[in-house]
Formats: sequence, structure tokens, C-alpha cells
Amino acid sequence: QSSDLDGTGVEDVLTSSDGLIYPTGVAVDSLGSKLYWTDTGGIKRAGTDGSNVEDLLTEGFIAPQGIAVEKRSSRQRVYFCDPQTSRLQSSPLDASSVEDIAEALQPQ
Repeated sequence: QSSDLDGTGVEDVLTSSDGLIYPTGVAVDSLGSKLYWTDTGGIKRAGTDGSNVEDLLTEGFIAPQGIAVEKRSSRQRVYFCDPQTSRLQSSPLDASSVEDIAEALQPQ
């Protein structure tokens, strides 16, 4: 959902009919007018108006949660964690690879 900063104007941006199953994190790329979120089965993105939903990443993790987007010109990446594998991971926004950034000494 989205709303005005004062809490009014609440509206659904994405719903289960858009493929939401169990979203656990969201990041907004205001420069690119994109939403990125973690959900069962992967990382997805769409326009900030909910249009053009697409799978960004569907492999290389078990249950991604928490997400951040970096949009510096030299580094455009999405970062996320996976508590099932105890890893902090990253991928370029073109989804060409998934890289481990850090791994816990003992998985939880």
C-alpha cells in the first residue's frame, strides 16, 4: 500500500492478483520509479504505480527478506538477506548474478 505522508490517501499498489504471496521487505527507487520487494520465491520489481510486475531474481537463495537498492552510477545493485542460509547477498539490477557479501559463522 501507499499513502500520503500524513496517513491519508491509502491505496493498494500491489495485491495478491499481482502475484504477492508473502512479501517480507520493500525498497523504493524513487529516481527510477521502481518498487523492489522480497517475496516467497524471489525478488520482484514493478513501477511505483504497481505496473509492469516482473521477477528480478528467482534463484541463488532460499527465502529472501529485507531489501535495499543502491543506484550510484557506478554501482546499481539490490541487497538482501536470507535467514535460511544466514547470508547477506547482492545482485546487479540486471539480475546477471547473485553474490554472497557475508555469511554467518553458524546458520540460525
